Amino acid sequence: MANPVSSLVDGVWSLFDGGRHRYEALPSYSAIYGGGNGGDDEEEEYDYNDSYHDDSDSHRRRTVASAYGTTTTHNSRRAAREPLLYLEPSQIRSNLRQQQQRRRQGRFDSDFKDGVFDSVWARGNRRFLRWTLLATVAALCFYLGVVISRIIVSSMRHGRTAPSCDTTDHGYQCYTGVAQNWGQYAPFFSVPSELEATDGKPSTRRPDSSPFAPPPDPMSDDHTYLPSGCRFTFAQVLSRHGGRDPTSGKSAAYAALMARILKNVDRFEDGPNGAFAFLSDYTYRMGADELTRFGELQLEHSGAHFYRRYRSLVQRLSTQSKASHIDPFVRSADQHRVVLSAIHWVQGFQSARRSDKAYRNKHSDSEAQHIVLLPEAAGFNNTLSYNGLCKKFTSHGGSVAQQTFAETFVPDITRRLNRGLPGADLSDTETIYLMDLCPFETIADEEVEGADGTVSIIGGGRRLSPFCHLFSEAEWRDYDYYQTLGKWYGFGDGSALGATQGVGFVNELVARLTESPVEDHTSTNRTMDADPKTFPLDAHVYADFSHDNDMANIFAALGLYNISSPESKKQPPSNTTRTEPTDLQGYAASWTVPFAARMYVEKMVCDADATNKKEEEEEYVRILVNDRIMPLPNCGSDQYGRCRLSRFVDSLAFARSGGNWDDCFA
Repeated sequence: MANPVSSLVDGVWSLFDGGRHRYEALPSYSAIYGGGNGGDDEEEEYDYNDSYHDDSDSHRRRTVASAYGTTTTHNSRRAAREPLLYLEPSQIRSNLRQQQQRRRQGRFDSDFKDGVFDSVWARGNRRFLRWTLLATVAALCFYLGVVISRIIVSSMRHGRTAPSCDTTDHGYQCYTGVAQNWGQYAPFFSVPSELEATDGKPSTRRPDSSPFAPPPDPMSDDHTYLPSGCRFTFAQVLSRHGGRDPTSGKSAAYAALMARILKNVDRFEDGPNGAFAFLSDYTYRMGADELTRFGELQLEHSGAHFYRRYRSLVQRLSTQSKASHIDPFVRSADQHRVVLSAIHWVQGFQSARRSDKAYRNKHSDSEAQHIVLLPEAAGFNNTLSYNGLCKKFTSHGGSVAQQTFAETFVPDITRRLNRGLPGADLSDTETIYLMDLCPFETIADEEVEGADGTVSIIGGGRRLSPFCHLFSEAEWRDYDYYQTLGKWYGFGDGSALGATQGVGFVNELVARLTESPVEDHTSTNRTMDADPKTFPLDAHVYADFSHDNDMANIFAALGLYNISSPESKKQPPSNTTRTEPTDLQGYAASWTVPFAARMYVEKMVCDADATNKKEEEEEYVRILVNDRIMPLPNCGSDQYGRCRLSRFVDSLAFARSGGNWDDCFA
């Protein structure tokens, strides 16, 4: 028996075969019987002489058998279809009658025999079958096309409405090979730590951090984050605002660049020099300065995570009858995107607290929490935003270092882009602009059309911008280092007055840790810091919101990345060769000041160890930057990153003495 699939293929092919059919057509009734009605049941004599002029009985039998293509054995006289063999005339007439009767009944004889439609009806209606089959195939293709198109549209919509890549506990977890190398434009992600958070439990050891993984137990106790025998007594977060559109100056520059490229380049194609086809229908749509929906979500996640981490402290404060502050005390620089970040952080914090079944606070937890604003206007003392008080401060050193390093990797990229975009005539600076567009376009707001045709705005971050694919991961690592040099030499330890700009905030932090008045003569606002309503000392939980450059100043004033000390044995970042963050005590722009960056300063009390003769609790301080536990060698930190409070305060002599503030006016 023939293979069914092979038989079907051969049969369909036979309908379109322009050559002679594999089997000869049957002779007509009149050809066999010499005329007469093919439908009569009465037998008539065959006149073989009409065709062959030979009366020989044996010849007649061979001729008819050859014409009909059948034979029968002399013993059984049963028809078996084999051509050119003998068949009795009576059997021929019997077979013809059966076929004629089937035609009268309208039956379709569609036996598959040896891969061929062996049917009288089929052979007589081949054209009809052919068009029917073509119509069926066309209808099937149309149906499949509709189904596939709906699947594609559905998948595109799902890509825009899929769960956000930003997670509550570990930040942005998609496209890590690219997104974690965007310098200060990277979204916050948990930075790996070499120190242990708890007894024998490295802080980098965590469950699946995928945005689609089930979250861990959101309401953990102190032992999740602390060594045994310790409990939190103080928590301070200093946060950068969330993801935003470019600043007004940069946005105008990006828009002008894209307008020139779209005007001067005739065709946009994908090729060996880059995937440029997306520019055929590209339009620059980004605004300026404002927080994006992605940035708002970042801060909500940040607030929720802060509550989870310091839940036990917040719970104790809420149940103490003498506690004057049951909510975090919140301050913010007054630029709109920073204030909006503070608002969304509070919303995330309050939402996480309300979802806690153990929450026992009987007081109102209205999300309209009071936020103290520090004006960014020139001349107003502000520890959360540089306002020009230090006249000699400049970030020019960062730009010089960036320019030197850019010469090591940008020109090759520029030449490649110009080959792929003939007529664009890009400069090296404009190549950096195109790299900037990758993170900004990725986290920008997106327009989504609903099933009813209405357009809504959703947060970005679910997929990479096409600009990102114009550059390799190695080039992104160079880009991250390029931005790192700008922060280090412009605002951090590599800047002559960078650390001095952060001295005011550090002295405010010391006042909060020690619950004593602020002692500072630099950038602090003495009026506000002296008022318990605008600067309380007994809140125990604090949240401040600032900018990336100001945070870089503060990190330098705290000495978190000071590699010039004798204990460090490390060299400052080179402006000709990329230095990895691990060789800079964890310093990189993406590791320190990404969008929604956060520094935690936590105070804890721990039971006295067995070797300590004093039967009293010890006070410790620990600092985390983007979840990385910071070693504090200047105060003798232990394997958990803890320093005794007194030693920590003593290690801040630079800030407590005012830094180099006098040099600001020399």
